[in-house]
Amino acid sequence: MHDREAFIPIILSELEDGKPLRQICREQEISKSSVYEWIKADPEFSGRFTRAREIGFEAIAEDCLNIADDKTEEPASRRVRVETRLKLLAKWDPKRFGDKVQTEHSGSVTVNKIERTFVGS
Repeated sequence: MHDREAFIPIILSELEDGKPLRQICREQEISKSSVYEWIKADPEFSGRFTRAREIGFEAIAEDCLNIADDKTEEPASRRVRVETRLKLLAKWDPKRFGDKVQTEHSGSVTVNKIERTFVGS
């Protein structure tokens, strides 16, 4: 069993830098399931973990700009690297990074039958 108190600051710091949890766990030689057990058992750590991930998503978005602006790399390679990160961000945090979906309705709505039920009368 790993000393979670020693790993928590490392995990949070690495997440804030945009590093995936799987990579962090591999480098620190701890299992992802252990980290998820810590999250379940500790609401305070769970909140810090969530916030670290949000910060990390911002770091990944900033990386996209740096990759796009780097003229030393082939444009096709830059495009693939940026698109991969953007697609992951859209999956991981669709509210902030996903496509905006707008639904419009035109026409009318017909209500065929309304039933009223009274309880306790």
